[in-house]
Amino acid sequence: MKIINRIHVIVTLALLTIVSCDDNVGETIESSFLENVWVEPVYKFSRNGSSSVDIQECEFLKEPIDYFYNSFLRKANLKNEASWVRAKQYYEEGEYGLKPKEELCSSTVHRTNRIKVIADFDSLIESSKRIAGFYEPDTNGEDIRMREAAVGKSGYIGLNIADENILYADDQGLVVSEQFKYAIMGAVYLDKILNLHLNEEVIFSGENCTSHDNLELVRGKNYTQVEHHLDLAKGYYEYWKPLAASDGITALKESDRKILYAFVEARRLLIRSRYDLAREQLQIIKRELSKVVGVRAMNSLIGPNTLVNMQENPKYAFGFISKACGLIYALQFTTKEDGTPFFTYDEVKALTDELRAGVGFWDKERLLANENRSGSLKNIAAKIGIRFGVALNEIEK
Repeated sequence: MKIINRIHVIVTLALLTIVSCDDNVGETIESSFLENVWVEPVYKFSRNGSSSVDIQECEFLKEPIDYFYNSFLRKANLKNEASWVRAKQYYEEGEYGLKPKEELCSSTVHRTNRIKVIADFDSLIESSKRIAGFYEPDTNGEDIRMREAAVGKSGYIGLNIADENILYADDQGLVVSEQFKYAIMGAVYLDKILNLHLNEEVIFSGENCTSHDNLELVRGKNYTQVEHHLDLAKGYYEYWKPLAASDGITALKESDRKILYAFVEARRLLIRSRYDLAREQLQIIKRELSKVVGVRAMNSLIGPNTLVNMQENPKYAFGFISKACGLIYALQFTTKEDGTPFFTYDEVKALTDELRAGVGFWDKERLLANENRSGSLKNIAAKIGIRFGVALNEIEK
């Protein structure tokens, strides 16, 4: 026992000596332990040994939209009647009974604006035709498509006509294909997610909930109608998911995780018919995804790629600003927790009109002005940010 006590005293004195001689006492030392790696939850559910998730509709609708964009708009290939007949098949007829044009603005929430929205997309297509020389005599139609864009003149943006990253802009510098791409993501996918499938009056209607509680499956399928609405919302969200990743943007930190977790958790809660808790998850999806649209629009306006190009070679910023125009258009389909949109149709049209005022994107001095000047990149971004509680410094890197 005496030997043990003696050893204890020696060890204690040694420790005190070490502490008294350590010049680093009080410093914070980083642990060698790493933070837990977030494991992405899997949206995978089954019943009786078979998957109860069916999102084929989303894939069937996206395919003709992508083909129309990639093969005709992005390459400015609507050059003649023959090309338009082929393109119109994909845009108006689609595949598997799903017609992209008919799916524009399909929710009851935005039905009153549907005619105007369709007209806006028709206008973009007509603009793409003009850029391609569709309405010019055969002798010079191709010359219009192959000329370089300039102030007041449509044409290509790139090193030369063979540039693989070539873009085609109208006379104001708007890259029509980019506005179309992101505007249709709003008018079709976003509208279906937030205003159709996650609309509580739709997904949680009395009839749907009763059928779900009684486990009455949709005829010939392995899911209830309530489950299918959530599944389709998740399926269409996959096309927005890349934009939900933060990519270093402070305002988007954790957005993709929150949205994905909310989808998975809502589906789990439906298994127990916990509609009250499932509603809370739907609100998270609506809030976060709506913010994603706003923040991405802001980033396309004042992100480093846009501003650096705008300062050094303005026309190379036009693709980013055109993307912003498409995302701004999509803002009318975002929704607050009470179901009302963050922006109205008239408001988003006004914002894009401000950007395109005068000679449009060629007005470098206006676009690069501070946020107090109407129609500047920062001015439009700030107006969007106010609605979502996002400051400009959360976007600028």
